[in-house]
Amino acid sequence: MPPAQPLCRPKSAPDVVINTPRNVRRMAAVMRAAGVKPELEIFDSGDLHLARDLIADGTLDGPGMWTFVLGVKYGFSATPETLLYARNLLPQGAVWSCT
Repeated sequence: MPPAQPLCRPKSAPDVVINTPRNVRRMAAVMRAAGVKPELEIFDSGDLHLARDLIADGTLDGPGMWTFVLGVKYGFSATPETLLYARNLLPQGAVWSCT
């Protein structure tokens, strides 16, 4: 039997992880099969919009558990305005936090 392959693998520099929609769907299927409720770590608005699309098409169950990761290079700025913007994009009833 071949060794298990990681679900998430950095594609470039150590500071950047690229999760394509296809790979995220694969991870979601594995988590659902294991009975896991995923935490959605959101680094920028693109992550948030992708997660909303995955909820809309049934890949993920909504409204979801969300964590906004602020202050990471090339991601959401660590400002109250950014947090308010992101929070206002969440589905109704979502549970969220920030770090």
